[in-house]
Amino acid sequence: MRGRRRPSLRRPDLEALVSIVARLIAGSVSLVGFGLDNVIEVVSGATMLWRLHHEATTISLSNAYNRYMGSAFDRWVTLRDDIERSRLDFIRTDLQVFLTLASLAGTEYCLGNREHAARTTASAEKGYSTLLRHFSQAKRLTSKERKELQLTFARLRERLDLLQRRK
Repeated sequence: MRGRRRPSLRRPDLEALVSIVARLIAGSVSLVGFGLDNVIEVVSGATMLWRLHHEATTISLSNAYNRYMGSAFDRWVTLRDDIERSRLDFIRTDLQVFLTLASLAGTEYCLGNREHAARTTASAEKGYSTLLRHFSQAKRLTSKERKELQLTFARLRERLDLLQRRK
């Protein structure tokens, strides 16, 4: 608070005190009114200072929050990007799960358990179509990410086609 002076409330306090003491000495009602007027002025000034200080603190906190968190638009962009990253992670993880299911179905066919292999293949097919839909909705993928996912989708499609021919 260097360079800024805080307003002093001493003058109105002193005026109120002097007028009340003078009233007691002189017995004047008008001096009591003047003293009460000064008391009201002091309370009003203190309230105004308190409110201004509170509003300045609130504005300061709001500005600090905006500096830390950014504007609402910045938060929206960050949220949107986080959602896209989550979608990408979901697709990658589930692609690996369905590749594993396709391998499991191939093992089941080799072991002669055709019924279980058919159910596993159907689950992998359903997952493949769901993931394709999510992949088509993905935005802001780099060309490297897009190519990586397309190759993994192609690998899964080849395995599923091979399993369909075994039926």
